[in-house]
Amino acid sequence: MKTKIVIFDRDGVLINYQINKIKEYLEPKVKMSVEKMYLKAVEFGKMTQFPEVDSEQKVFWEKFCEFLQTQSDISDSDLEAIKKFDYLDYIITFDDVQPVLKQLKEKGVCTVILTSTPMTSTNSVLQLLKLKDFIDLTIPSRLLFWEKDSSSTYAKLLEYINSKLKKNFILGEILYIDDQEINTIAAQNAGVEKTYLMKRGKKNDLDKKILASLHILPALIEN
Repeated sequence: MKTKIVIFDRDGVLINYQINKIKEYLEPKVKMSVEKMYLKAVEFGKMTQFPEVDSEQKVFWEKFCEFLQTQSDISDSDLEAIKKFDYLDYIITFDDVQPVLKQLKEKGVCTVILTSTPMTSTNSVLQLLKLKDFIDLTIPSRLLFWEKDSSSTYAKLLEYINSKLKKNFILGEILYIDDQEINTIAAQNAGVEKTYLMKRGKKNDLDKKILASLHILPALIEN
């Protein structure tokens, strides 16, 4: 069945972070690893509420920083510095992303981002990286209380996409790419056959449905 829609995970597939620079700025101030800080951001969002629109992002971040101060030995001066941190300053895209998205758009393929990031500024990210014109729909799974590692998510996802875009896609027309194997397995179990695990820096292994980059994606669309 011909692919009519490609669903991308965001982080690790379309965008990347200058993680060493982020660690250099944040970790001495928060007295914990960035990885642990991320988990606490998810915890905090579940306890309160993740921001639903970009305009709520700054308020959420500042409240989260204040929450962090109760969890770690953060001085008031470091707290103010952390509040000024903007992760958009440290975000980049991969070289293959824009050219491939452009090709998909030219082929009339629908493109969707499904992201579990607790940050809602995906629209700002897409604008910053000049990708917004190539994406038809962005879906923050956490705001919809969906978990990408649950196979029940994908039927709801398809219904949501069809409702938002006024389409009638079916599971067999979806190609899904994620950099977390637990998510690709869940999608496969839900009936999304064309599911690929992104492993950047490795080698393509189409038999195992592993992609090292997006360059091969336009060819996969034709199959």
